[in-house]
This record gives sequence, structure tokens and C-alpha cells, in this order.
Amino acid sequence: MKKTFCLLAVLVVGALVFSSCQKEGQYLPKQKISRIEYQAYYSSDLGSVSVTNEVQDWEWTDKLLSKITYRYANGTTFGYLIPEYDSKKRIEKIHGVLDDDAFYYTFTYDGKYLTRIQAFEDGALETDYVFVKNDGKTVEITVTEWDKKDAESKSINPLQFVFTPEVAECIKPTDEKGTVVYKLTWDGNNISNITAVKANGDEMSVQKFQYDDCINPFKGFLSNEAMSAMSDLYSENNVVLSNHVLHMTLGDITTNLSYAYEYDGKYPVKKTWSTQSALGTNISHIQTITYQ
Repeated sequence: MKKTFCLLAVLVVGALVFSSCQKEGQYLPKQKISRIEYQAYYSSDLGSVSVTNEVQDWEWTDKLLSKITYRYANGTTFGYLIPEYDSKKRIEKIHGVLDDDAFYYTFTYDGKYLTRIQAFEDGALETDYVFVKNDGKTVEITVTEWDKKDAESKSINPLQFVFTPEVAECIKPTDEKGTVVYKLTWDGNNISNITAVKANGDEMSVQKFQYDDCINPFKGFLSNEAMSAMSDLYSENNVVLSNHVLHMTLGDITTNLSYAYEYDGKYPVKKTWSTQSALGTNISHIQTITYQ
């Protein structure tokens, strides 16, 4: 799968707002997104600048999301996602194609709770996600990879359809077979801390988050606890600061990121942040959201 998916996966993440009567697995947002536009400006010390422009168009049928189409700024389509629903209007499967690579996700429920997501590529099981809950909130996710993947396949992460982009980025497949356990800590209605632990008990990384007081328009996107009867499941606000500490043999690597928003009332319509590549290239990110 092409690296393009890494960029678009960041756009398709997070959570939408649900009423207390909705159940887990349902996707019935009050504000329906119609389009997400993403731009990335790459600049170097030599003064060169390049730009990436990508668009998502969202389609709705009878109040349910029916399709997301991925396009370049020139209108060329390079992928899509199509969700399937059960009789309770819960997501049970998502079909996708990106850059001619086919994949799908399956969602398993135990009563009212989502307990498992499985990710398949070209018909083969690649990654298994198992959820543990406490008082209705997810407190642990066990991620098992069945096949070693190349760097581009790592972008297949169905948690992009559950968490905010910053949180989902912490809970994703590596490039090795094996199991990693992610332990989640909560501060009110937001995830404040994620600790990744290897199968042997060694701590891999710790990520901490701070939030604004506005509505996260992607809460529980497509699946998971945000659609349960408990309205406080998964982060209901937008990440403004994240601190990531990766434990390495030669020492820790720390990354800090800040995010700025423009709002229409309580809903964000524009998000900006900056990162730097391993080669030192500065990248300015701009994401805009249009609602129906």
C-alpha cells in the first residue's frame, strides 16, 4: 500500500458526537462531514518547497455514512472506503481500496460492546486488535501482527476509525510480527496517557495528551465505545499538545507537537501543525473540514 494512505489515514481519524441513546458501533453524528481537505508544505534549508494536496468526499445515505472517496486536488480518484452495517445500524465491516491495494476490516461485538477488530489485506489477516474495558471505557488494547510488514503496510490501522489521529498514531502496527499491549489512562472524558508494553513486559513508549474544550468532530468515527450508551467514551475534545517518549537502547527519543484550530462555534473547521522529517525537512500541515 502506498505511503499516500498514511496521510489520508490521519484525516479519516478521530470521533464524532453522539447522543446518550446511541449504541456502540453506530455512526450517527449531529454534524455530518461532507469534505476534508489536506495540504502539506515541505520546505528545506535550501529554500525548496513542495506541496501535497488531497481531498476526501463523504457520502451519506439515510443518515448513515455510505462511502468516502479519496482524490488528489486535480480530481483524480485513488481510493475509497465503504462501510457495511448490521440490523442495529452498527458498523460490521469496512471495504477499502487505495492505490489499487484492497483491504477490509471486520468488527466483532459482545452484546453492546465492540471487542475486536481484524485487519485484512489481499484476503490475509494482518493485524488483530482486542479491547479490554473498565466501567465501559477501553483501558487496554492488545495488538497482534501475524505477518511482518514493510513500512508502507503499517498505515493499515483501523483504529484510525476509532480514535483521534494523535491517539491512533500511538496504537498502530510495527514492522515486526508479535504482540504489543497499549494501556490507556483517562482524565475525565479524554485519553490522557497511552503506555505501550512489549510481550516480555518491557515498556516501549509513553504518550501524553492535552485538549481544548471544543467538540471533537470525529469522536468514535465508524466504531467503538463512543457509540455506546456512555457518551463519555473516547476523547470528546481536540488534542492541542502531545508528548511522546520512545524508549530506545541508546536512550529515549522525545517528540512534542502542538496543534492550532479555527472553530465554527464549538466545531473545528481548520487544524494546523508542523513536523520535521528524519532528513530535517520542515512540513507544515493544514486540514480543513466542511460540514453538510
